[in-house]
Amino acid sequence: PPNDQKVKMTLSGTSASPLPAGRLDITDLKIVTFDLDGKTKQIIRAPECVYSPYDGLASSAGYLELQTGDGKVRTTGVGFLWQQSDQSLNISNNVHTVIQMKGLNLNMP
Repeated sequence: PPNDQKVKMTLSGTSASPLPAGRLDITDLKIVTFDLDGKTKQIIRAPECVYSPYDGLASSAGYLELQTGDGKVRTTGVGFLWQQSDQSLNISNNVHTVIQMKGLNLNMP
């Protein structure tokens, strides 16, 4: 309280197929997390993943893209584990981050 009725995140995909143990094979995963004031904090996208709704875990050996709500930071990688309980994201391989900054003046020769 008092924020327990506010949307903290959404998880969606274009399709979901059932797997053993109640897991789901999700195509075009999209996870959006929100601040308490409703602004988008981050957007996570992956072409495919396995999601376990009982554990709140999403994982894949494939590609992943993370972008901050303001679009200034973008991280990509291959292989990930996302935990809903603490909103943590671990990216395994080929991690690349691009940070967009205004007003950065580099005097390069």
